Amino acid sequence: MSLKILEGLRFKNIDTPIHRLDPRVKLLVSLYLFVIVIIFGNEWGGMFTISIIVILVEILLLKIGRVHKAMLNTLRGVLPIILFITIIQLLQLLGNSQPIDLILYRAAAYTFRFLAFIASFSLFFLTTTPDEVGNVLTFMKIPYNYAFALVAAIRFTPVIADEIQQIIDSQKSRGLDFEKGNLFSRLKRLTYVFVPLMVSIIRRSYEMAEALEIKCFGASKKRTSYKELKFSTIDFIALILATLFFTIAFTARYLNLLSGMP
Repeated sequence: MSLKILEGLRFKNIDTPIHRLDPRVKLLVSLYLFVIVIIFGNEWGGMFTISIIVILVEILLLKIGRVHKAMLNTLRGVLPIILFITIIQLLQLLGNSQPIDLILYRAAAYTFRFLAFIASFSLFFLTTTPDEVGNVLTFMKIPYNYAFALVAAIRFTPVIADEIQQIIDSQKSRGLDFEKGNLFSRLKRLTYVFVPLMVSIIRRSYEMAEALEIKCFGASKKRTSYKELKFSTIDFIALILATLFFTIAFTARYLNLLSGMP
C-alpha cells in the first residue's frame, strides 16, 4: 500500500472558508457524512445513490478548502483497498448464489461507500490543525493525556511516512531492490527499512519525553488554551445547514423514501 494514504492526515495551512470554520463544526460535519452513509446499509434502499450524493458534497467541500489534490493522493494510496473490496464482492459471481445485478450493485455501492468514509474524515484532518484537534478533544472532556497522545500521533504520522520513504530511497541508492525475488525475500529486505525506522522512532520518543519533562507536562491539572474555541455567525450557519442535510437524509432513510432507488 502506498504511503500516500497518510496524506489525508497532513494539515494544509491555507486560508479558506473551510479552514476558518470552528473545528467542532468540521468534526460534526464529518460525522454527519459518515453516519449518513452508514444508515443506508440495506441492499436496494438508496445506498448507492446516497453514497454518490455524499461524495459530491465532500468533493465540493474539499474544493472550497483547496485540499482536493491532497485527497487525490490519499485515494491513490487506498487504491489497493478499493480494488480488494471490489474483487471480494465480484468473487460472489463464481458461486451463482445471488442475482448478478445485485452482486454488481454491491461491488459498486460498497466501493463508493468506502470512498465516502475516507473523504469525510480526510476533510476534517486536512483543514484542522493538530492543536485544534486537541482543543476539540478537551472540549469533549477527554483527559488531556489521551488527547495529547492522539494529537501527537496525528502530527507525527505523516512525518514518519516521509521518513520511511527517505529510508527506502536511501536503500535503493545503495543498490537494494525491493521489487525483485519471491515474497519471502522481499519481506526479508524490509528489515533494512524497519530497523533504521525503529531506531529513529525510539530516538524521537526520547527527545519528546525529555521536552515534555522540561516543560513540566502534567504538573498542573487545570489547563488553559492559547486559542479558545468560539462560534461565529458563519459557524452557526454551517452547523444549521449540515444538521438540516443530516435530518433530511435520516428522515428519508427511516421513511423509506429512497426504497425504489438504487
